[in-house]
Amino acid sequence: MKKMLSVILTLVIALGCLFAVPAHAGIIGEVITTDIVTYIDEQPIESYNINDYTYVIAEELRDYGFDVRWLAAERRLEIFEKGGSIPNKYPSADLINVRKDSYEKGKHAFDVYSTDIVTTLNGETVNAYNVDGQTLIQIDELSRFAYFSYNDAKREVKIAKTAWYADWLYNQSAKNEISVPSEKAYGTVTFSGDAIDGKVSGRGKLTEVYENKGEGLQFTETIETIGKFEDGKIYEPVVSYQYKKYVPYNGTDRRVRETYTFNGGMGEPGMQYSVTYYDDGSKARKEEKVSGGQVTYRRETVYDSEYRFGYRVVNEGSVTPFGQIADYKETAAGRITHVKADSFTGFLTDENGVAFAAGYIEAGPNAVPVKIADHVKMAISETMFVDKNDRLISGDAVLAEDILYASERVYLKKDGGLYQTNGTLIDRNVSEASADGGLVLYIKGTDAYYVRLNFEEEGAKWNDGFDLSSPVKVFEGAKSVSRGNRFLIIDENDTLWGWSSYWYGTPYENNSGNLFSTKTPIKLAEQVAFADSGTGFIAYVTTDGALYVMPDATEPKNKGIFGITEPTLVMVEVADISAGGSFMLILGKDGYARAWGENKEGRLGIGTTENAEEPMMILGFYEKK
Repeated sequence: MKKMLSVILTLVIALGCLFAVPAHAGIIGEVITTDIVTYIDEQPIESYNINDYTYVIAEELRDYGFDVRWLAAERRLEIFEKGGSIPNKYPSADLINVRKDSYEKGKHAFDVYSTDIVTTLNGETVNAYNVDGQTLIQIDELSRFAYFSYNDAKREVKIAKTAWYADWLYNQSAKNEISVPSEKAYGTVTFSGDAIDGKVSGRGKLTEVYENKGEGLQFTETIETIGKFEDGKIYEPVVSYQYKKYVPYNGTDRRVRETYTFNGGMGEPGMQYSVTYYDDGSKARKEEKVSGGQVTYRRETVYDSEYRFGYRVVNEGSVTPFGQIADYKETAAGRITHVKADSFTGFLTDENGVAFAAGYIEAGPNAVPVKIADHVKMAISETMFVDKNDRLISGDAVLAEDILYASERVYLKKDGGLYQTNGTLIDRNVSEASADGGLVLYIKGTDAYYVRLNFEEEGAKWNDGFDLSSPVKVFEGAKSVSRGNRFLIIDENDTLWGWSSYWYGTPYENNSGNLFSTKTPIKLAEQVAFADSGTGFIAYVTTDGALYVMPDATEPKNKGIFGITEPTLVMVEVADISAGGSFMLILGKDGYARAWGENKEGRLGIGTTENAEEPMMILGFYEKK
């Protein structure tokens, strides 16, 4: 009886599994690779063959100006053409850089399954198949909202979606004819389309004709832009589609050029690319991304008939504000825990021990923070760090251990020993130190001391005749010190004092009459927690976390950086600051780094070379490719 029940139970389970098979489980055909290449608005997309028809993966159309939505409850895949939008990203170099002789056509790619899924394009049902959780749509279906062409000799399919949409826009216009002033003396500009009070406004076509028959290269150039306009200019984020014909009359280059230019505006960064066809059969291609009017990404290609899509990628990547393709790629960074600014470079270290540098480094200028080291507690320079084991590292050498503070010239150990980086002892029982080059401030007990190092072993001596190589007490009752562009001390009552002359305690006299060149401390501010100074400014953070900047020319009062004449609030909720050459890095209590000041060599790390009169958050982090 038990055996009979077991047999019955087995049959029930088997029948249950049979009827649980989904409706799309049956294999009804196969997808094979094809030598036909497919382009949507001049950008390649991988295509396949089913029963001698060309198909593309519907889900991949999201990257080619379509919206693709999966409605699970209704078992329906909806595809919508997004108003002429161009591809929103460039196909990978791995797709493009495939030689024809290495690509095998007729090879099995997928199995085709029967399915109850319905696929629609702008609400109309289209011919599609289910393959391994994806949907293949017949490329001909896109001709409902695009110009479709097939060249059997070249074995290529072209879908001109943006051109179709541009013509549709123009056909909706009133086609009013308006003459538009030309910005070039030898050009004429006309508009045909919608107009308000005789001005270009709405859908239409702008036709620019430029002729130069004078000296130098003589040419005729025609540019047609179809799209939506406002006050005579193409209105973003709608795509502009341009047809450009350039016909030289003389010179070495007599080729006729026909250029198709695409500008995408949906979101940032906007995409723009163009393909130029010459009457001698050659081509040129340009691909870029733009944000805020500045090129942020560029792909460099060359046409090569030996490759599947007729060209190959030779270089690509982010474009620096200096116009070159960057040799780095974007990466993630944790909360920033330490910032350091020097004359030309900004250094940031995150909670994971990754150090980044922006501005001028040995390899050249960077306008973004690029990774320079791992396992770092604080970066001092491009090649010097305090690591997570509190060791001072210079290049591959360990200079000292148990480090509390370090600069390029001195270090302070946890036992209170203050040393030059060559190992020479400066003083003992030191609790805090700050140095810039050979100028050192430190606290011993409750007093502040100053020393000026000579570095005789490097052949570097001060030539003013003063010997300050032995520590000199300069302040009593000190709580904190900072040696940046100026000398700053915070006393036990949270009052900030400062002076500028490195001849401290000498009979030096200021002859210019209008500089902050005091040789003894003067009172600068009250209720100060910590401070630093850069070129043209002094920065301090109050005990409640508010950051102020003031000019460093206070006798008499002069203008500092950005025309500052008095203490000015810059930011609140500040955890730390570091000032350098006319700029400052700010660490907020939120764990984000910000930059303020002049942006030479891109040292602010904000991705541009624009100055920042207000703190700008540093959001992009990068590493070498």
